[in-house]
Amino acid sequence: MSSAALRVPVPESENPIRKDETGGGRPKWVVSKALIDSYRERFFQVYLKDLESAICANNDIQVGQIGHKLEGSAPLYGWVQLGSLAKDLQKAAAEQSWTKVQEIVNAMKLYMHNS
Repeated sequence: MSSAALRVPVPESENPIRKDETGGGRPKWVVSKALIDSYRERFFQVYLKDLESAICANNDIQVGQIGHKLEGSAPLYGWVQLGSLAKDLQKAAAEQSWTKVQEIVNAMKLYMHNS
């Protein structure tokens, strides 16, 4: 059975990612508020907790891996600055600069609370 056979069609009204046809020219992809809220919740309930555990254990590899995930996914939801902070987080973790890591995590928290 092909993977195409397993796909379930989603009604356009329930699709969290859709094309914005209003801008004219090439359509832009728009992410729904529900999907953005879900990612924000995941940031605080999963990524942040995992980061804090990894920092307490001085686990630079795990901090770097979480930073890598955030760097790739955050800009997709419009949080370009979070992606940039995540890149800085990876660098600080690789250098085992734990003070800098904590500063970056604090900046991430502040950014996500205010976005």
